[in-house]
Amino acid sequence: MQASKEAIARGKKLNMLSLVVWSSIVPPLPMLLVTLILDKPATVLYALINLKALSVFSILYLALISTVIAYGIWGTLIAKYPAGKVAPLSILVPVIGLITAQIVLEEYLSVVQWLGAAIVILGLLISNFFGYLRNSKIDKN
Repeated sequence: MQASKEAIARGKKLNMLSLVVWSSIVPPLPMLLVTLILDKPATVLYALINLKALSVFSILYLALISTVIAYGIWGTLIAKYPAGKVAPLSILVPVIGLITAQIVLEEYLSVVQWLGAAIVILGLLISNFFGYLRNSKIDKN
C-alpha cells in the first residue's frame, strides 16, 4: 500500500502486473544454474528434447495463469487495500486447490478435507465480518 501511495503522490498509478512480470524474469536463471549443478547437462538436454505436450501446458499454466495473473491480481489488491484485509485470503489457496482437483481431475474429497475447507472458510468469515460487526457496534455507541 505504501508503494501505491508513493506512486499516487508522483501522479502515477502503480502497475503491479508489470512488477510481477519483471520479477518473474529473474528466478529461472538461478534455477537453471542449480539444475545444471545437480544434474548432468545431458540429463537436462534430454528432458528438454523429450518434453510432452502436457508438460508444456503445465509450464505455460504455471507461468502465465498462476504466476502472472494470480500475483497480478494479488498485487493489485495489496496496493488498493490494507495487507491485513488481503493477506488472510491466501489461506484459501488449499481450499481452491481441493475444489479444483475435484472438478477438473474428478478426485474424491474425504469428509476431513471438506471439514477442513469449511473451517478455513468459517475462520475467514469470522475474522473479516466479526471485526466489522464489532467495530460498527462500537461506532454506534
